[in-house]
Amino acid sequence: MSNGKLATKPPVSNKKPETGTKGTEFPIVVELDDPIETGSSTITEIKIRRKPRGGDLWDIPVGDINVGDAMKIVSKVSGVAPPILELLSLNDTVKVVEVITPFLELGS
Repeated sequence: MSNGKLATKPPVSNKKPETGTKGTEFPIVVELDDPIETGSSTITEIKIRRKPRGGDLWDIPVGDINVGDAMKIVSKVSGVAPPILELLSLNDTVKVVEVITPFLELGS
């Protein structure tokens, strides 16, 4: 180098981001169109922190998964309590369900 300084590389992390269906990296952030007011705070996004695991499905009936079942799974993978998720607008509920549904297909 002409300036006498050594080139340094940024630190390398051995931890790889968790990935899921189609190379998706987590967390997946769903921005809410209609933020939720809860006491003194406002929720403006739902973060899907990880891909659903088998244990997340134990209390879900086999077969077609309805919106309520999908939202139970969203609660488990986001850490957002069901009573809070129940306050989502219809549009925001659809957005969140659309994000989680591909992970519920066998082989994803």
